[in-house]
Amino acid sequence: MVLNPIYGPPAEAADDTLIDQAQMQYDLAMTATARASIARITKSYPDAADLALLHAYLGDTSYAEHFLAAHRDQASNTLPGTSYLPQLRAVLSLTQRKPTEAVAALEPARLYGNSSYYV
Repeated sequence: MVLNPIYGPPAEAADDTLIDQAQMQYDLAMTATARASIARITKSYPDAADLALLHAYLGDTSYAEHFLAAHRDQASNTLPGTSYLPQLRAVLSLTQRKPTEAVAALEPARLYGNSSYYV
């Protein structure tokens, strides 16, 4: 097997591309197509925050809840702790029809609002 020094093994590189593709499809309101792209991912990525967030956006809250449980002790001064985890908590709150909790969940990300288009 040939390893790409930037992206890793070919299967992981392909999965990364599928995650990016699914995110763009979701951004373009192509949710069914985004779900199909996610279904083509060949491996489990339990530490991929972007994939957990995408699952949450697409309604797979169990995937997002599992990710949150596994990263409960994530430091608040890290990218996941200041961006991904607050976003995940907010999306889960919205799926439970709790908009006030969703806004409160985003408070840790407020200082970093300009660092991502998605916060």
